[in-house]
Amino acid sequence: MNTFMKVHTAYILFFAFAMVSCGASKDSMPREIIWEVSNELVSCEGVATQSCLQVREPGSEEWTLFYDTIQGFNYKEGYSYTIKVNETAVENPPADASSKAYELITIIEQRNVSKIVNGIPQLEGGFQVTTLNGRDVSDKDLTILINPVNRNITGFSGCNTYNLTYKQKGTQLRFSQVSTTRRYCENIGSLEKEFLITYIQGDSFTLEDGILKIYDLENQILEAKATK
Repeated sequence: MNTFMKVHTAYILFFAFAMVSCGASKDSMPREIIWEVSNELVSCEGVATQSCLQVREPGSEEWTLFYDTIQGFNYKEGYSYTIKVNETAVENPPADASSKAYELITIIEQRNVSKIVNGIPQLEGGFQVTTLNGRDVSDKDLTILINPVNRNITGFSGCNTYNLTYKQKGTQLRFSQVSTTRRYCENIGSLEKEFLITYIQGDSFTLEDGILKIYDLENQILEAKATK
């Protein structure tokens, strides 16, 4: 073999090796993925029966069962998430293990999803009031905390803490008389009174995607966003 052929062959081998090495390097590089995560776990069959996350890419309508774990992700059932994760190839994984490893980068959004019984959302958890009688009050400290076990509502009305009980029949609501502490706060009394009157006027509600809306007989009078 002449010198030219030797050099040419060596060049081809070097180029092929470089391409393989480059491909392997790219495969091992982390890949960022954004996933939506369902608020419900489902039973699935892996090596054994287990509970799996349901994930999908934004814009997709179909959920995919996720059999692995996401390092750093503390999932709570009842909450839906939008998350960003790193996907990394695992070299020489065991036969019963995944060829990919996943690590949480950040939680983009976390939402409290209501429980549904016979098609009716069940009131539960904490809410921050954002709209009162059509007015933006998101910068005010008006809170609602609903305990479905003892049918109790507590919260902060801008100056005082309050509590009452409620009855739910379908989407209809009935409230007891409100009890409050008796602290005086200048420039907040009228807003506090307006907020607490909600529990007198409130007749029905909707709860969807963590947004609670309370209505009187004709109009929406309150909107609140679920807190984490």
